[in-house]
Amino acid sequence: MRNYFPGSNSGGQYRRGAIMGLTVAEAFMLVAFVLLMLLLFWRHQVEDDVELASRLSPEDKRTLSEGAVLIAPRRLEDLERQEERASQLSSEEWERVDGGAVLVPPRRLEDLERQAERASQLSSEEWERVDGGAVLVPPKRLDQLKDRARLMEDDGLRTLAKAAAGLEREELRRLTDLTRTPEAVAAAAALSEGAIPVSAERLAAAEEALALRQALDPEGESSKEALLQRIETLKARQHEVDKRLAEEEAARRAFVDNLRRELSADVALAGGRIDPSGRIRFPQAVVFETGSDDIPPRFMTILDNICPRWLRTLKAATEPTAATVRLDIGEIRIEGHSSPEWEGAQTERDKWVENLGLSQRRAQSVLTHCLDRVGETPLGRWARGKLTAVGYSSSRPLSNRGQADWRASRRVVLGHEFSRERLISDLAKPG
Repeated sequence: MRNYFPGSNSGGQYRRGAIMGLTVAEAFMLVAFVLLMLLLFWRHQVEDDVELASRLSPEDKRTLSEGAVLIAPRRLEDLERQEERASQLSSEEWERVDGGAVLVPPRRLEDLERQAERASQLSSEEWERVDGGAVLVPPKRLDQLKDRARLMEDDGLRTLAKAAAGLEREELRRLTDLTRTPEAVAAAAALSEGAIPVSAERLAAAEEALALRQALDPEGESSKEALLQRIETLKARQHEVDKRLAEEEAARRAFVDNLRRELSADVALAGGRIDPSGRIRFPQAVVFETGSDDIPPRFMTILDNICPRWLRTLKAATEPTAATVRLDIGEIRIEGHSSPEWEGAQTERDKWVENLGLSQRRAQSVLTHCLDRVGETPLGRWARGKLTAVGYSSSRPLSNRGQADWRASRRVVLGHEFSRERLISDLAKPG
C-alpha cells in the first residue's frame, strides 16, 4: 500500500489521506493518459496498415500497383451501402446531385443545421475571427484542449509522454487496465485536488510527530522553541531512566554471579541446581521422603552448609558497593511443590488440597531450619523480615517438551523476589 498526504491550497497546511495501489509514476501517468492516447494513435494506425499489406496475395499486390487503394472492410461496407442508396435515387434527386448536392446522413444534417443556427448568431467581431482562420470549437472540446495544454506545461508529464511513446501494445493495454481500477480513480482524484504522494514510512513519521506535538502541547499554544526545550528535557529524562534500569539489570547479573561462585559447587553436589535468575532448586528425591514433611539427616546437613551463605549473599546484594547499585529484595520465599497424586483421595480437588497441605508443611520445615542456622544474629533478624514459606501443591508443574514432568515437579525451591518500588519512586520524582 502507498499512502498520499493531500495538501490544501491555503496557508501551506496539509491534510492527511490515504490512496492505495499506485506509485507516483503510475498516478501521474493516469492524469496524462488521454493525451498519450492521442499521441500514440497515429503510430498504431500505421502499424495496422503495414500488417494488412503484409497479408496481400500476389493478385492483390498487382491490383494495388495499378492504382487500387487499401480500404478497411468496414469502410468498404459503407461505400457499398452508399452505392446501393445511390441506385435508389429518383431522377429529381440525381438532378440535385449533378447540381452539386451532397448526400448527408440525417444526424449529420441536424448537426449542420445547428451549426448554421449558431453561425447566424455570431457577432461581426466573431465573424472577423472566422475570416482570419478561427475555428468553431464546442465548449467541452475547448476545455479538453486547455486541460491537455496545461498538462504539457509540466516537465514531469512531458518526460512521461516521451517514455510512453515507446510503449508496446501489451504495455499500453496493461496501463489502460490500470487506469480502470478504483484505486487509480481515487488516486487521480486526490492528485487533482493537490495531494502529495509520500511513502508509508514518511506518513508514519508524520503521524508520530503530530502525536508527539499533541502530547507536548495539547492546547497548541507553545512556540517551537518551547516545544524543542520540552523534547530535550524528555530526552534527558529518558536517558536517566535507561541508565538506572541498565544499572539495576547489571546489579542483578552481578548478584547471580556471586551466588553461583558461592554455592553452585555445593548445590550441584547435593543434587540441586541454580537457575539463571538465582533460584536454588532441590528435587524431592534429595529433600523429603514420599508423603513426609520431615527433613532427613542428609538434607539437614546440606541446609546447615547452604542456608547461612545463601542468606548472606542475598543481604549483601541489598548493600550498595562501589561496583554495583543496591538491590531491593522484597521477599525471600521458600516454595514447596508436589505432583497431583494422593493415595486414598476420592476427587481431583481432594488430591490438590492434600498436596497443598504437604507442600506448605515442607516449605515451612525448610524455612524453620534455615532460621535456626542463623539464630539471633543481625543476619537472622534481617532474614525474618523477608522470609516466607509458600506451598503450591501441583499448580506449578515443570514441563518437558510441552508435557508436565510430574517427577521433576516434586521439588523445594529457595527463591527471592526483587522489588522495584524504590526505583520507580526515584524515577517518578520531578526533575
